[in-house]
Amino acid sequence: MQDSRAIRKLQNNLVFSKTVKPNFKCGGLSAPTEPSDGDKQLLAPVVKNYIAEQLGQEPSEVKITEVSRQIVAGTNYFLKVEHGGNVWHVRVHEALPCYGGKVEVHSHKVAAAGDPLTYF
Repeated sequence: MQDSRAIRKLQNNLVFSKTVKPNFKCGGLSAPTEPSDGDKQLLAPVVKNYIAEQLGQEPSEVKITEVSRQIVAGTNYFLKVEHGGNVWHVRVHEALPCYGGKVEVHSHKVAAAGDPLTYF
C-alpha cells in the first residue's frame, strides 16, 4: 500500500514537470537587454582594457548598449559595445567562483549598429 502511494506521488511529479515549461533554454542565449549597473561594473573595465590592447591606445569612451547571457560552466556575456564611432560584439566569460571567478574577454567581432546580438 505504501509503495503504491509513493509510485502515485512520483507519477504526479513527473506529469507536473512535463507541463511546466521554464522561460529559458538551458545553455541557450537570452534575449538582448539593456545592461544593468552590475553588468556595467563587472564588464566595462574588462572590455575597455581589451579594446585598448586591440587598438594599441586607450579608447575615449566605451559604452555597453546591449547584453545577452548564456549560462554554461559560468556565464558567457555577449555584449554590443560602442567605442569611438565603432560597434563591436564582444564575448566575455565569467568563470564559476569554484574555478576562480575570472572575468575575461573570449573574442570579439566588428559589427554595424543595426546588427543583432547573436551567438558567435
